[in-house]
Amino acid sequence: MMADKDAERENDGLAMLSDWKTDMVSFWENGHNKYLILGHRLLAAVAGWLPQRLQEELTWNSTANLSGGPGNNLALDLVNEFQNNEFKSNLRNAHGQYSDRQVQRCSRLVGSLGKGIENIFETKIMHQYRRKAKSSRHSHKDSVQKFVKIYLPENLFDRNVRRHHPGFSGFNNAVVVSKPEKLSCRLKKYSKVLEDEAYILED
Repeated sequence: MMADKDAERENDGLAMLSDWKTDMVSFWENGHNKYLILGHRLLAAVAGWLPQRLQEELTWNSTANLSGGPGNNLALDLVNEFQNNEFKSNLRNAHGQYSDRQVQRCSRLVGSLGKGIENIFETKIMHQYRRKAKSSRHSHKDSVQKFVKIYLPENLFDRNVRRHHPGFSGFNNAVVVSKPEKLSCRLKKYSKVLEDEAYILED
């Protein structure tokens, strides 16, 4: 899960596709056929079913960065959820007066325009009514020194193929696929559906 989230944050398209391949086994084992179909379509698309331009879009355009800076990307479905929630919040302020004009106004306030207006309101008006708190800086020096003292003998930056964590002594990361022959037949069936749909791309 942490690896998946890191790939999203960095918009690492190839890593996210690799995660999808791993997740396919989980989808099969847990009976999530909807996601199995979606995952198969995605992996088939970037493997050559779609034209090169669309392959690149699916690989690298699946996240958005709303705040700027590296490591701040979010999955597009999550961004869409944020905007939907913001739109619903704006509609609640209408107190049931859902005219076409009101809905259109609320939709325009979703995203960067609404955030810009909100920031102007905060900086130009509301700041003069808020009491300013005294700024305080917390030092992490003691924590860093403690970390270095504990892990310095471990030579963390040296390659050690036998390295292990004592807390996972009995852990076995075995991936078991039940009825793999049925999974193979299922994926071949999905591929046949894509073959039948290929004429759409040719047009």
